Amino acid sequence: MRLFNWLSILFLAVLLFACANTWITIPSKNITVTGFDATAIDFGKPGLMHVFLCVLILVFLMIGKIWSKRTAFFISAFNIAWAIRNFIAMSACQAGVCPEKHFWFYMMLFSAFAITITILFGGVESNSSD
Repeated sequence: MRLFNWLSILFLAVLLFACANTWITIPSKNITVTGFDATAIDFGKPGLMHVFLCVLILVFLMIGKIWSKRTAFFISAFNIAWAIRNFIAMSACQAGVCPEKHFWFYMMLFSAFAITITILFGGVESNSSD
């Protein structure tokens, strides 16, 4: 595998790790939100969609064909859209109460973009054919 393919896998792992850690806190209400537990602010479990998309991306990256790389790129673009949605919706101030954003919240967004960029520059091995 090429270097960018390994970097894609690394950023997939970072995204999954970011989902398991604290994204935001609301100190006035004593609420802590992670990717797998956002029920306190009525967002459910937004990290589960990231897990599903990351598993799909990993499967398509492991196939190693040109069509699978393109499919992984498309899915990673959807992953970016989901990350942006989470970032905007969860970090918005509501009724004068603004959440405190943590490092892993930013890493979730960064790693979603990094996955797509590394897939874009990853390419396909020269000995594989369609």
